[in-house]
Amino acid sequence: MRAVKKDKLRVKTFNVASQTMHYQDIGEGPVLVFGHSYLWDHTMWQIKSPH
Repeated sequence: MRAVKKDKLRVKTFNVASQTMHYQDIGEGPVLVFGHSYLWDHTMWQIKSPH
């Protein structure tokens, strides 16, 4: 797996139902959304990302 450049890890946010959601916009092509529970974080999906 290739390393992700630090500048590509910028986290963006949006608000829904009075909650702030965080996301990363990485790569190109169709949108794919991965979610996680409070016991995990975004790193659980790193193996799925080719970037």
